[in-house]
Amino acid sequence: MKLKIITLATILLSLSLLQQSCSKEQEAPACDISYKKDLIPITSTSCAGYCHNSWDHYSIYENIKEVAESGVLWEKLIETQEMPLYPQSITTEQREMFACWIEAGAPNN
Repeated sequence: MKLKIITLATILLSLSLLQQSCSKEQEAPACDISYKKDLIPITSTSCAGYCHNSWDHYSIYENIKEVAESGVLWEKLIETQEMPLYPQSITTEQREMFACWIEAGAPNN
């Protein structure tokens, strides 16, 4: 009888701990990347004039937001790293900045 009570108590405690760990939402780390302060300088030196029509193509928020929302920016810059055309013109840290910004919803900040 004592063994059944201990077993039941152990099961209830385990279920309680499991429920608590599942109910806590995993918060994504905050992204403090600024489109205006951090990303425009990168696009101005690594994108403009090589493949994109004008020197300020991605300094216009609507242009970069469109490719961010469509998934093209993530695919070409993060996944396949096909952009920029000259890969040495962008660092891994800069790619990570773009990834963070896109994951945060590509805010106009």
